[in-house]
Amino acid sequence: SFSDGNITKTAYFNITVLPGMIKSPVYTVNGKFITGVTEMTLAGEFLKMLEGGEIRIFSEDGEITGEEIFLCTGMEAALYIGDEEVQRLIIVVRGDITGSGEISAAGARLVLRVVAKLEAVPEAFYMAGDMDGDGALEANDARLILRRVAKLY
Repeated sequence: SFSDGNITKTAYFNITVLPGMIKSPVYTVNGKFITGVTEMTLAGEFLKMLEGGEIRIFSEDGEITGEEIFLCTGMEAALYIGDEEVQRLIIVVRGDITGSGEISAAGARLVLRVVAKLEAVPEAFYMAGDMDGDGALEANDARLILRRVAKLY
């Protein structure tokens, strides 16, 4: 309210406060995924690179509480405001199509099985196996995984 002589004027505003969102200067938050995570990334290091509030990491078995645990494709990062979960994102570890947390020959084999339509994987795992970033799983991605396993790339 403010007064202009004998007249008092009052203005009302509706303000919508949106819950925080997970952000990162290092990783990419894209829809329901966090990408750009590399093999051997520890949970504690990962959390230090996220912004937005209290963020917890979950695996299939429940909440991860140790900072010395390596991230795997398929784990999830959840943002909490107080006791309420306001956002949950699936972690994609580049090259970890198996969800083991490692880039392995088994991952290259799985890429080839997906390419041959002998097996299907969830979207996050598909994204993890796309080593060249072209949006498709191809034999070249299996080759790049094997080169990484052999420490040639």
